[in-house]
Amino acid sequence: MKKIDDDTFLARWLNEDLTKEELQRFKASEDYAVYKKLADRSTKFEAPNFKANEIKALIMKNKSGVKTTVRTLYYTIASIAAVLIISFFAGNYFWTPNTTSYIASVGERVNFELPDGSLVTLNGLSKIEFDNKNWEKNIRTLNLEGEAYFRVKKGSTFSVKTPKGKVSVLGTQFSVKEIGTYFAVNCFEGKVRVDKETKTNIIAAGQGIKYLEQQKELITFKNTKPLWINNQYKYNKAPLEEILTDLQNVYKIKVYTENVKKTQKFSGNLITNNLKEALLTVTKPLNLQFSIAKDSTVHIKGDNPNE
Repeated sequence: MKKIDDDTFLARWLNEDLTKEELQRFKASEDYAVYKKLADRSTKFEAPNFKANEIKALIMKNKSGVKTTVRTLYYTIASIAAVLIISFFAGNYFWTPNTTSYIASVGERVNFELPDGSLVTLNGLSKIEFDNKNWEKNIRTLNLEGEAYFRVKKGSTFSVKTPKGKVSVLGTQFSVKEIGTYFAVNCFEGKVRVDKETKTNIIAAGQGIKYLEQQKELITFKNTKPLWINNQYKYNKAPLEEILTDLQNVYKIKVYTENVKKTQKFSGNLITNNLKEALLTVTKPLNLQFSIAKDSTVHIKGDNPNE
């Protein structure tokens, strides 16, 4: 069998002109799987406008009578085309981003499974994405905007990166929330490592860590999963921006604010079955006013002109 770097080998293979012996040996080689994968992938794209049969017919029509010369010329041309096609699709395979994204719109929850079998629940107004190729190489980083709950498969490891910090899995169940200047991580099983700028904290089950405007707070809790999974919302000195996000998800509305400081803190429960009562519960202690438009959008006004 001729070697793969033979000028005509790949062209003859793509044109199904290899002998039975050559094909058997090629399939047994280490290179076959790579070339086969690239060739299969190339069928999913529109190939360059190269009409091998027409070129071959033209060559045969004008040949000088020396058969071996014609076949060599044909295979030389075909080889060049084969190399160009495979090189193009090889570049496309190895360099084209292969990103998976999950997006939960307002009031929506998206459940999905990661490639390692770990389970994720994405809360409303949130997005997660990751690179499949990197995941296959054990470079496992999820980029999160918003809030999500993770149930990690035993033995799996990955990181959750947000604009405010990174959470590294140590075999666990945990939640991450990133809204504006607010960043919070709660651990429900096992341990997680939280990296915030140059600081690192490891928290265990029943512990959480919160950052608001660079101020860190460590907390403890007894629930075994996020309360929002069961449509329950309880706050202890939580930033208003978190409550407004939950309001939008619970009632599937849009909330607009004017002169409202979203970092001011609120403690209490969120009513989930009456929008007006929920708004009164949140806005009254903070001296805010609200109105509900006919299209169900909510406008909240404050007296802080700097916001």
